[in-house]
Order: sequence, then structure tokens, then C-alpha cells
Amino acid sequence: MLLPVFGVSGAHYHLSLEGAGTKDGLVWAHAFSAEDLDHVVNEIMQPGDHLHIAPGVYQDIKLHLRKGGEPGKPKTITGLDHGQGLPVFSMAWSEQKPDKGETIIEIGDSASYITLERLRIKGAVTGVHAPKSGSATPRKGLLFRDVDVSHCRHGYYLSDCEDLLLERCDLKRYTKHAFRLEEGCSSVVFKECSADCSEGDAAWEKITESLPFGFFVNDKGRPNSRIRFEHCLARNNMMPLQTNSYKNGDGFVVEAGVSDVSFSHCRAIRNQDGGYDVKAMDTVFTDCIGIGNSRTFRLWNGGTLKNCVAAWANVGLWSNGSAVKVTNSTFYQLSETAILLDDDASAPVTLSQSLISECKTTHEAPEAGMVILKNTLTSSDPEFVKPKQDWDGKGNAMNSLAHPEHGYKNREPTPR
Repeated sequence: MLLPVFGVSGAHYHLSLEGAGTKDGLVWAHAFSAEDLDHVVNEIMQPGDHLHIAPGVYQDIKLHLRKGGEPGKPKTITGLDHGQGLPVFSMAWSEQKPDKGETIIEIGDSASYITLERLRIKGAVTGVHAPKSGSATPRKGLLFRDVDVSHCRHGYYLSDCEDLLLERCDLKRYTKHAFRLEEGCSSVVFKECSADCSEGDAAWEKITESLPFGFFVNDKGRPNSRIRFEHCLARNNMMPLQTNSYKNGDGFVVEAGVSDVSFSHCRAIRNQDGGYDVKAMDTVFTDCIGIGNSRTFRLWNGGTLKNCVAAWANVGLWSNGSAVKVTNSTFYQLSETAILLDDDASAPVTLSQSLISECKTTHEAPEAGMVILKNTLTSSDPEFVKPKQDWDGKGNAMNSLAHPEHGYKNREPTPR
């Protein structure tokens, strides 16, 4: 009689499309079949156990996670690549009818301490959904690592999750939102995740729904708090056929009821309106890049920019709230203005050690004195290393050789 293979913290099981042998999952020669997935994860696996999934296209296979692991003993589900690519969970979905279709992975109220990694999801209304919980206790300890979603309406649509990590999850070809935190989420880290709505495909952009967003933190119901974005990318959130005079579509969106938000080494590239449209109070941006958006940094309730770039856009920084402090940041080739304060701005924008170059104007404000320039230069020849409108936001292209003490400076090694 075969016994489960135990690792450091639990048993290891195996699952493939058709299964094999006795289908008890203990070794590959006796792998569970795809139709057993739901039962295996919820009824057979115990806290600390690990399920390995073989490559293949798992057509019309859904997973409802109802039972999780324990603190320090997560249930772990890992896709494997045997030279055929990672396992793909796929459903029938069409961008022509984006609100019709299925959810592929649903997370139940009691499903905490679960790790999913190295999986691909394609063709769904929602790739991964954690609906509003009926429990007073949020789901805890969920980790998604390298779980990519494509061809969907929403990639991740999550509520009531605490201590949540999304790492190296890449989303593309969505019609509405890539990552959406709806309510009740706290201590969330997005690390090295990307959201590319159209991949630059003009045909896809014409069928994208109104208000496409890469990362969206909403403020409905229980508040979201302690949200971190690290080394994330949002690009090509475009819908040019919107009928409203103001065409919206943003890279990163954070609504007003969200608290304690920060961005580090993030990039927002070619979005219909805002690169970063943030209504949360006093948000901190460090080493962040915005290229080819309409209004690059849109801050409604104050914040801080440290070592940031806004370039090849209409407006670099738009403020309509409390004070904004900008240090060692660069504003370049902005067709309207570097800094724009709207009528409800209640406090000034202060730039220190910053650099403004080739912008129509340095600033526009409803009252004099609302933009304060401290040791900030306006230069017609900053001698950037390699300024290009199609810059991907990496490397030292926007380092100024003429003014090395002013403006943005890349702090990381130039990638190969």
C-alpha cells in the first residue's frame, strides 16, 4: 500500500489531466485526475500539504476553495512545467460579451492560509474571486505567486482578505480591471505584478469597457487599508471610443476611503487618463515612473513624491487637495504643464531639488503662491542619458548628466 510522500511540513500529492494508475495521487504514476481537483483540495489535503499539478489545458475545470490551511502550514497548490508550459485553467469567454461567463477560482469564507503558484488562467468573467465574506473574520494568509490571468473581464476581484500577497502575477487582455480590491482588505502587498490591458493592440482597445483600470482599490463597504505596491507595472489601459467628453482609464486607482497606501518602484505607462489616480490621504510615491499618460500623478488628498518621473504626457502632477511635497523628481516634455492645481486645492505643491524641462509651463494654479519651487531647476538642456518616448521606465535613461544633484536618478543597476 502506498503512503503519502511527506515533505518538511506535510504530504505531497500529484494531479494530471487524465490521472494515472489507481488515481490516489501519491506519486505521478498514480496521479489524481483533473475531475478530482475540488475534492482533493478541500477534502483530502490537510494543513501543510502540497499538491503538484501537471502541465496541460484544464478546460472547464473550476476550483472552489472552501477549506484552507493553518498559520505556518498553508495548503500549497503548484503548477509544474515539464517542457510543455505551465498548467492552464481555461473556460469559454468572449470579450464581445464580457459580463457572460464563469469564475475559475473562487475563495470561500473559511479558506485561509492557501498558496497558489505557477498557474495560468484564461477565459473567464473573473479569474480569481474572493467575494464579500459572510463571516466577521477575514480570510488570512493568501499568497498568489506567478498566477497569471489573460482574456477576462476581471483578473483578481477580492474582498475581505488580510495578510494578502500577490507576487509576480501578470495580467493582460482584460476588458475592465486587472486587480481589484473591493472591500475589507488589509495588509496587502502587490509585488512585481503587471497589468497590461491591451498589450498595445488598437483593436482590443476599441472593445475594452469604459473605465479600464490596471490596479483598483475601491472604497465600498468595509475599508481597505495598508496597501503596498512594489515594482508593479500598469500600462495600456485605454478605451478611446468612450462617449463622455472626459475619457477615463487609469493605471493605478485608489479611492478616498482607503488608508495607508504607498508605491515603490512602480511604472504607469500609456494609460488613457491617470497614471496614478489616488484619492487616499497622504500617499507616498518613491522611485515611481509615469510615461505617456494624460495626467500622470493625480493626487486628490495630498502626498509625497520622492525621486519620480513624469514625462511625455499632458500634465505631470495634478493636485486637488491638501499639501504635496515633491523632492528630486523630473518633469519632462509635458504639453500642458508640469504642475496643475485645480480649484479645490487647499494647500501648495512644494518642489525641492527637482528638474523641469521642455514643458509648456512650469505650473498653473488658481492662486499665486500655491506652487513653491525650492532649489528646483528649469533646464532646456538637462543632458538626459537617453530620453525616448517609448522608454520602459527601467535603467538610467532619465538621469541628468548636466544636473546630477537635481531631479530623478535611477538607483538600481542598469538592466541588461
